[in-house]
Amino acid sequence: MTIDESASGEAASGDACAGEAPRASSSSGAAGSSQGEMSGCGGRVAFGVLMNVVALLYLCVWMLLWRYDLGEAALRGRARFVGAPIIFLLGWSPLVLRTLAWPFRFVFSLRAADVGWGSVGWFAALTVPFLVTALVTGGVAWWGYSYAAPALADSRSGPVRYESVSCDGMYRAVKHTNDDAGDIEYVSMTLTSPDGLDLPVRVASAEFDRGLRAHDEPYVTVMDACRAEGTKIGISVYQHTGIVVDAWKTN
Repeated sequence: MTIDESASGEAASGDACAGEAPRASSSSGAAGSSQGEMSGCGGRVAFGVLMNVVALLYLCVWMLLWRYDLGEAALRGRARFVGAPIIFLLGWSPLVLRTLAWPFRFVFSLRAADVGWGSVGWFAALTVPFLVTALVTGGVAWWGYSYAAPALADSRSGPVRYESVSCDGMYRAVKHTNDDAGDIEYVSMTLTSPDGLDLPVRVASAEFDRGLRAHDEPYVTVMDACRAEGTKIGISVYQHTGIVVDAWKTN
């Protein structure tokens, strides 16, 4: 009787990356297969970690260079945000799904006669990782989509112009955060016009002051409207995001 060493090696190795310990075998094929599985597992882990680090760096670059509150740059920066969740999901999802392969096989290997209270408990415990994976994947995907999709829609439709716009009150308020992060001060105002515009605007004070110092639009013109009562300006607004992209004086 002959023995197929290659088949024996595959069976003996198990799936190391999926969490199964390799079964003992005296064949050299089993050792080579086990090493290949572990090498593949290490490559997937390294790829997942690398993509998560890249996603974090991308998010830091976005916050430092692309995040604005007003102007055309604000729309472009908001659309660029979609890169962070995409990079994260590309590295994280395949790694986690591969790790969950062994509980998936365990659940489907249960026979009707094997299912008892103990198996039910195991089944309930093994569903938790799947639920966590689904919630994290769905949450990150929805977060990225809900933030970037309005900007992508506005980039296609373009801004809407409003005339005779006035500033209805302007004030600064501090938003308190948790103990590990500093408080953030915002400049808030409401821009209104006779043709139906009623737009609440909130800009980080640091960003607003930076725009004023640099004499950037629409910061300067919006500030003039809020500083002098009765001043009328014209503005262009993106409808989906509410970003004021441009402003000009009308009187």
